[in-house]
Amino acid sequence: HSFTVDQLRSFSRFDRLLRLDEFDAETTTVPGGYTLFQSLWNMDADCPYQFSSYDTVTGLVTTFGPAIPIDELAPLIREQPAPANSLTPEQLDLVSGMLWAAAKR
Repeated sequence: HSFTVDQLRSFSRFDRLLRLDEFDAETTTVPGGYTLFQSLWNMDADCPYQFSSYDTVTGLVTTFGPAIPIDELAPLIREQPAPANSLTPEQLDLVSGMLWAAAKR
């Protein structure tokens, strides 16, 4: 099984709602795949972090262990700024000319 970063972050946010008793089934949906993910994750009894289960029929929430911090579970990739061009305009012109000359051969 594989899950996207967006899915993992959604599962983490949902788990937090369950733990804080802030989940409202009338206004919030259970993220797709949460139940499968939660059961797969919690199979590792040695993992110090566990996800809460939610019974959609009874509304019963069961918490098994502490939550994993969202940024440890699924860190966001921060875009690195593009490196500044270290070539001068004259050098860029020279390189461009050399590439064109090589392409013509």
